[in-house]
Amino acid sequence: MAVAGVLFVDNTNLMHLNMSPQTVYDQVHWKMQAAIHNWGRLLIATGGALKPEKCSYTIIAYTGLPSGGWQYKDYSTEDNYTMTVPVPVPGEALRPITHAPVMRPQKTLGIYTAPNGDSTAQLEYMQKRAQTWIDQIRLGTVNRCLTWLGLATKFWPKVGYGIGSSTASF
Repeated sequence: MAVAGVLFVDNTNLMHLNMSPQTVYDQVHWKMQAAIHNWGRLLIATGGALKPEKCSYTIIAYTGLPSGGWQYKDYSTEDNYTMTVPVPVPGEALRPITHAPVMRPQKTLGIYTAPNGDSTAQLEYMQKRAQTWIDQIRLGTVNRCLTWLGLATKFWPKVGYGIGSSTASF
């Protein structure tokens, strides 16, 4: 299996990708740790700082299937998984960031995405927002003209955001 690492750091994805099937997740972990440590120290040197609560990491082990899809292995479910990825914070010791499992969607930049490409959570979120808007229109006393205006200016921007980054087939 090939192994890749993805760091989501303050609205930026930092990726470590090595297509070699001989790569082990320990190697990826240390490469990711070096990347986040350097990134964090550079931010601190220029007056910025990482916010650990806005950061996460994923280590993805994958292999291609003959059908064209992917098979994933989530190392974090194993009993001996003890990895953490700490980030530098000004005036403090290193603080660990959240691990995002391969199969769990996470909201980043307003869109629910999962490293395995599953768009189910985003579609459910879009349906919920659409239903909320529909219910508000039904219960209100807005005339037809304003309803159409709201559809064009409120509904579609709310529900449509994220469609371009979705892996779902519509």
